[in-house]
Amino acid sequence: MIPGYEASFVAILLTTFAMTFDFMAVFITIYYYWTLGLNADYRWYGFAFSCYDLAQFIASPILAVWADMRSMKEVLLVTTVLNVIGNILYSMAYKTGPWMLLLGRMIAGAGAGNIAITLAFATKISQNSQRIKIINWLRLTATIGRFSGPLVGILFLQSWFPEFSVFGEFEFNPYTSPAWFTSVLSLLCFFVVLFFLKEPTEELKNVQREGGFFSFLRDVDVRQLLKQVLILNGSRLFVIVGFWVWYAQIVPIAATIFQFSRDKIGNVYIGVGIGFGASSFLITRFLKIFGTQITMLLGGIGVTAGVIFFFQWHQHEEHWILYTASAIACGSFAFFNTTFTTAYTQLTQKSPYSISMLGVLSMTGSLGRFLGPFVSSFPIEFSGDETCCDKQKLLFDCCRLHGLDITIATAATLSVIGLSVFFCYTTVLRKVRFEVLFEDEEEEQGESGTRSPLIQRF
Repeated sequence: MIPGYEASFVAILLTTFAMTFDFMAVFITIYYYWTLGLNADYRWYGFAFSCYDLAQFIASPILAVWADMRSMKEVLLVTTVLNVIGNILYSMAYKTGPWMLLLGRMIAGAGAGNIAITLAFATKISQNSQRIKIINWLRLTATIGRFSGPLVGILFLQSWFPEFSVFGEFEFNPYTSPAWFTSVLSLLCFFVVLFFLKEPTEELKNVQREGGFFSFLRDVDVRQLLKQVLILNGSRLFVIVGFWVWYAQIVPIAATIFQFSRDKIGNVYIGVGIGFGASSFLITRFLKIFGTQITMLLGGIGVTAGVIFFFQWHQHEEHWILYTASAIACGSFAFFNTTFTTAYTQLTQKSPYSISMLGVLSMTGSLGRFLGPFVSSFPIEFSGDETCCDKQKLLFDCCRLHGLDITIATAATLSVIGLSVFFCYTTVLRKVRFEVLFEDEEEEQGESGTRSPLIQRF
């Protein structure tokens, strides 16, 4: 890391944790909030779940261009405030109705669009040879946030958790408390960023601001770079959607097929935590042994194998099957996504609009996390005792799930398509050199004067 930016990196890690925690804190409770707390139509649950990422998808490129043209710190301050406001509105839906929940989720999601900025900031304050370590720290922090978020949500769902209101307007209950909690966390991030984060110098940012807000679109080389990163991110999108088609249904799957009770629903994250955690410690070793292409290929195949393994054996209703499938799919997805992100940042770092290119990366992730959950619920139907299995207010305790085979087949198919497109584009057609470089490789490349075809234009 470049000296003088240690405190700034801590601020970036905290912001990354807060935004990923925010996304996952309501992963379980939003279902109960939407169907039981607000009496809302279950058919819109998929949108309520994923509209956060729809807003993040829209906001990410705008925030990235804003950061390119002005200040990264300014963007981080504004977005953390948006996240606080969104979570407060989400918590107040009890008084106004489901539309307020949707509005709050979308505003909070727009604030979480700053994930691209945190990645860009870390890229700018680190040397190229250190980048995989820096990104691993970010990914590990994000993994902790994504894993601890649902656990906190589960804690609030316990029967002993108190319910109360403040001034008769602000409700604190198992459904709203996760959002209140993340509001405080985001507010803490605001002050940490305000007082401890130092804006990268112009030399580090390598930014060109002449010519107006969208001047980069008039640059032929940048347009060519944008075309190629869109193809790369397009292939990644299929893998992300495929993963989230399955992952978005993990809670109803655990509750209906594997019969997890509500107080034990948190156990579903045992396999998830093992998969994501193990990948953070093994990714560097795999890259050095197998290289970038093989590591990503193994990751993509692992995602497909995990969901297929689950599909083949889920009717046995044994918990170890859920844990094993979750560990394989989540760990493999982390391998694929971390390797892609590291190679992508090294590929685009020399562009004067690299923050905007990282915005495309974040935007793709958000779109995948929106489309996956949104699509996953269409083929699924529930049945059970009509006295307690209402399709509009689904109670998992006495409902059975059908059509899961279609959902799992869709997830596996999309992952295979994305992996095939990526492998053909980078390896068979050799349209771009896309690989993770370590310190010794970076020195060798610098001596030979060779660079990736996209980087050498800048």
